[in-house]
Amino acid sequence: MKAYRLTRPKRTWRLTNVPTPSPGPMEVLVRVRASGICGADLEISRGEYPLARFPLIPGHEVAGIVAEVGSKVSGFTRGEHVGVGWLQGSCGNCTFCISGDENLCSAQRATGVNVDGGHAEFLLTHQEYLHRLPENMDFEHAAAMMCPGMTAFSALKLAKLRPGGRVGILGLGGVGSLAVQFASAMGAEIAVVTRGNKEKIQLARQLGAHHVLASDKKNPGELLQQLGGVEVILSTTVSARYVSESIVGLKPNGVMVWIGVPHEPIPVHADPMCAGRRRIIGLPSGGRVDVREALSFAARAGIKPMVETYPLPEAPRAIERMQNGLLRFRAILVPEP
Repeated sequence: MKAYRLTRPKRTWRLTNVPTPSPGPMEVLVRVRASGICGADLEISRGEYPLARFPLIPGHEVAGIVAEVGSKVSGFTRGEHVGVGWLQGSCGNCTFCISGDENLCSAQRATGVNVDGGHAEFLLTHQEYLHRLPENMDFEHAAAMMCPGMTAFSALKLAKLRPGGRVGILGLGGVGSLAVQFASAMGAEIAVVTRGNKEKIQLARQLGAHHVLASDKKNPGELLQQLGGVEVILSTTVSARYVSESIVGLKPNGVMVWIGVPHEPIPVHADPMCAGRRRIIGLPSGGRVDVREALSFAARAGIKPMVETYPLPEAPRAIERMQNGLLRFRAILVPEP
């Protein structure tokens, strides 16, 4: 099969021929029909991801068709439409696994990180980490739901956003654009804070934002304060200053969920945190329940990620558009059927 196999960090992405894997008794071989390129894929290829193990086929946003099933697989048959996300295994015995937080397990197997991923024609996975796709969801949109969609959904779930509650969303990229759609379908009042151009401001409103706050010349936290504050902030930005300045936009008892990961420290002043009982929560990813709930919710609500599709050999072109900030909003690699 054809695949982008990285032999070590800091290597150019090149499509090569590698053996097609065969499923073990409890494994399923998926013919990949769509595989999303995440920013984490680029960090892995640059050698910036501690969990990564080489050689490796990256890609953890995968949708496709069941091609073969192992001898003891139950519940899946050839031809079914399925998806594979970040999580592909955990120890099953630690406190986190037992309590349902398997995505926090230190022994987790992560697709495209320490086991081969989906930037290839085929992907092998354990049946327990395979997700059946909703009937009305195409492969390209399903692939984007496996990471940015699931992340946006699980962040709102973790923050306990209530219908009628006000949420501030920092940034309008892949995760931010989906967070707007999910929050709108949940009945929330949405304030998007962006340094984007008129096109992004218009897009935010089209996606369901009630307020679009341009923060290119103003403090984002003060802009949120002018609305009366928000109960939840979802931070998808990688600007430490931007995140720090936004915290004061939280109402008392409010919560900020960090999704984007700035590379520099984020200054946080203790006074407003303690006085208002405000909280900050980090979100690494979600578990299997989060993926399935996000897929089901998106299908019912008609939520669709904004994607650009590229034939599998054109990954370098897609990556170049990502690095130049031109992508709207997810690059999806599409192998030949």
